[in-house]
Amino acid sequence: MKHALRKYIAPCGSALFMVVSTMAALVVLVTAMYMSVVSSGKVQYATFNQEQAYVSSTSIADIVKYGLANHKLKDLESKLLGSDFKEGDSISTNGNDFASLIEGGSKEDTELGGYTVDITRLKDEVVNKKTNKVFDIAVTVSDGGVVETTHTYVRVPEGSDPEPNNIDRFFTATGYVPNDVVAAGGTFTAKMYFDAEYTMFTKPKGFNSQALTVDTDMVAAGSVVFDHSNANPVQLSEPGEWYIGNNCYLKSQPDKFDLGGQNGQNSKASDNEHGLLVIGGDLEMSRTGQFQIGGSSTEYTDVYVLGDLYLGSCKFYGNVYVAGDLILNNNNWNETDQNGLGKFYIDGEVKVAAGVVPHMNGKNYQNHTQPGEEGIQAVIAEVKKNGTWKSIQETDDRYTYSADEIGDMLDAAIGGSIYPNWRIKTDNFLTEPNGDFKVVDIHFDLGWESPSYVYTIDNDCVIGGIYSTGNTINAATIIIDTGDKGDVRNIRLSSNCADGYSFSWCPETVEDGRLVNVLTVGEGTLLVDVPDGVRYQATNQEFFGSMGWFFLLGGKLLNKNGADYFDRADGFNLNNPDTDIIRPYGLIHTPGCGSCTYVEDTNDDGDTVWKCTNEDHYQTYSSKPSECMCSGYIDKDRVRSYASTKGIDLTYNGEEQMPDVDIYVISCSESADIQFGGDDVMNNLYFGYVYAPFMNYIDKGSGGGAKTIGGLIVSDYVISGYYRYTYCLPTVPTNKMLEEFGGDPLRPISSREWRYHGV
Repeated sequence: MKHALRKYIAPCGSALFMVVSTMAALVVLVTAMYMSVVSSGKVQYATFNQEQAYVSSTSIADIVKYGLANHKLKDLESKLLGSDFKEGDSISTNGNDFASLIEGGSKEDTELGGYTVDITRLKDEVVNKKTNKVFDIAVTVSDGGVVETTHTYVRVPEGSDPEPNNIDRFFTATGYVPNDVVAAGGTFTAKMYFDAEYTMFTKPKGFNSQALTVDTDMVAAGSVVFDHSNANPVQLSEPGEWYIGNNCYLKSQPDKFDLGGQNGQNSKASDNEHGLLVIGGDLEMSRTGQFQIGGSSTEYTDVYVLGDLYLGSCKFYGNVYVAGDLILNNNNWNETDQNGLGKFYIDGEVKVAAGVVPHMNGKNYQNHTQPGEEGIQAVIAEVKKNGTWKSIQETDDRYTYSADEIGDMLDAAIGGSIYPNWRIKTDNFLTEPNGDFKVVDIHFDLGWESPSYVYTIDNDCVIGGIYSTGNTINAATIIIDTGDKGDVRNIRLSSNCADGYSFSWCPETVEDGRLVNVLTVGEGTLLVDVPDGVRYQATNQEFFGSMGWFFLLGGKLLNKNGADYFDRADGFNLNNPDTDIIRPYGLIHTPGCGSCTYVEDTNDDGDTVWKCTNEDHYQTYSSKPSECMCSGYIDKDRVRSYASTKGIDLTYNGEEQMPDVDIYVISCSESADIQFGGDDVMNNLYFGYVYAPFMNYIDKGSGGGAKTIGGLIVSDYVISGYYRYTYCLPTVPTNKMLEEFGGDPLRPISSREWRYHGV
């Protein structure tokens, strides 16, 4: 019987085993899936907590940082800056709020979660000859069991806060972020100011090396490196000045530095005015070929070196002053004493590098090739025959300075490093019923039946989406009315591109192939705020500037389908207005323009001052200037003359539209991102200023043409395309704008110990 039943029992048992096994496997699988989901949820939750902890930590650090900068935390400031709080000392909240940071404060719980603020005084730093107390603000936040600590470093100069910089330089690098300035291409015709540790005129890795042309004054607080493969000779059109706070390295092109004015173009040659190259550290020449410093005939460049001069092969047209040692480190010929002017004044030793066979003004080693003590002494004697720096007999104190005077000149030229936090005013923004700022969307109908080619903004607002339908014209136009003289129009941007974080005047929602003109009218100033988290991106063939410039470049106001539109007519000069129109016709004053007349006037304090008759020249002088001081100002008379000659009507709605650069694109965020270049972005033109002291400005590519006419104040530059930047001043001084809109001073986010000169 057992055997008879076995054939039934066995299969049943096997089936049961299979069922149980399958169910067990499913249970394991479901359990694994459950554990995976739970674990994933915990990971996501932990990540969320970590992000929240990080945000809380940095936010609390910002409260302390800006509270100290604004003198809002007076008790804490008093304790930190007091004589009893020394290097290495720390104070802590011990897990509670800020009340415990001051003597007598009570420990109070807060709703922010568990956090600790530890402030430690670090070693002092000397910046610009001023001692800075340095503090490490470490904020530890515990959120959901996740602990995150961030460190913020604050530098507080001894004594009162210095005054903010005068924003009177066109091409400025603040150096607030520790990046090098890299100029691999471009044309620079207006004074450059670089407050970075290194300024590199060289080809950066991964960038095209376009042509480089420098025809301007320069101030560099740190070191400067010239090592270019496609640079034109430096030939200033008028005598100019370069001030370099640290070292200068001449490695390759350019091979000529003529700061005395180009031959035949130097209007000051009869005054025997020299160019000036001042170097606070060492000057090192290491290129294999010969340099030339200064020009021929009457264009001379004097060189002052406060450190050592490592002399390669160089022909000097002008005097050379060296406070340190002169080291001859090249076998090639060196010449001074050109036309009786080039002389060496050495305050240190004259040395010859090992293995070098130098030549100096015909003096050389025996037989030109073999080293010999007699030849060495002949070269040294030739170099030092004019005595040392300290024993100079000054014959013209305009061009001959002592080492102390040169140091003072460097300090004055480099100046300070304080830029204010510029915030636009939102009092007059359009608002929703709930109080939120109203976001204004812009719609164009570029079709036939009910066209809308132009959109006008005459209120402070936030700009949102920009849309178009139809394609009967090539360019829609946004007009921003800035109001009367002295008025300010405030605009804030929001992300309106497909990536979710960029703003563009011509985003993907504009009909494919259309362009957008952004034109200002009126006599006021436009402030464009790029808030934290929004990226400003210019687009291809974009025009952003005043209507006056649009008309001068060949733009037309036409009518189609019963509606007005702004047409970039045939011959519209978007690429080369500076070389074809502005400079040839003198629409913007350049140095030494010779058309200025100065008359006596009285300022607001009742003092007698001298003022230029140029109606846009707002600066006054305590004594009558001996030369033209109008560089950068628009010459309205020449603008009207040019317009009349070319048959250009500058009126719109019955009002004259004089060109200006009264536009500021602003971001004081440490993650600011304002892009006027980029991949496939060509022939876009901006008439205005960028104020973004923490931002890295990048213009790269193979294109050329004008890029900005106005001014740039950013942290640092990376430029490789052959673009041109033209200096132009606004009709209202930028510093006056900052008096009204500027807030607490911004602070660099890195050490400035490399900054030996300045105030």
